[in-house]
Amino acid sequence: MKMIEEYVNKVYQHVKGDEKEIQELKEEMKTHLIEAVHELKVEGKTEKEAFHIAIERFGGESELRSVVSELFKIQKVFAARVLYAGIAIFLLSAGVFGYFLPIGNERVEERSTISHEIADMVEADPEVLDETKSKVDSLLIAAPYIKHVNVYLNGDMEDPVYEMDQGNNQTLPLIYSSYGSGSGSGNSFVRMTILDYRDIGILSLFFGVTCFGVLFIIWLIINLYHRRKSY
Repeated sequence: MKMIEEYVNKVYQHVKGDEKEIQELKEEMKTHLIEAVHELKVEGKTEKEAFHIAIERFGGESELRSVVSELFKIQKVFAARVLYAGIAIFLLSAGVFGYFLPIGNERVEERSTISHEIADMVEADPEVLDETKSKVDSLLIAAPYIKHVNVYLNGDMEDPVYEMDQGNNQTLPLIYSSYGSGSGSGNSFVRMTILDYRDIGILSLFFGVTCFGVLFIIWLIINLYHRRKSY
């Protein structure tokens, strides 16, 4: 029908987007309008009356034009936002990684120094008297990232002569690491569990890369779909 053809062309006149997809939508709209007009004519309406009633049921030319334009705009905006979100998450995770990695490296060196100091103090005082215990406690309190410490003497790894727990609540075990080191003479051994800032950075980076990968694939699928429809 010529009236329907002209009406559909008007609705899509200023719509920007994939040409093949627009053509498919136009054909679909024509089909629905033709069916609606045919049903109304069967009910006794003239062709002109049936056309206007069918248009009203669809919402009118201006409303339809607005809806169609908005639809294509939403598709483009959604694809762009998916990609931007992926880039933002990746950059944020890279920033977290860059922030925590040097802190973690510094803590490892500090932890090694503290561990050797504790080993030497306990070896010098195998009974771990109050004075020695106080000194060890002070070292550990100044390093709250050290969450748990056991000190052993003379190869007895079952019964620690000193033990301290600074809230070793490992709700996320991946960010905790265990280290062991001994004194210069090898008679004492210190085992520590620390909150490893390097692992936090690595997990953050892994999360960022994963999110970016997933969102990039979604963006790529959307764009490939529209590109394929254009051929």
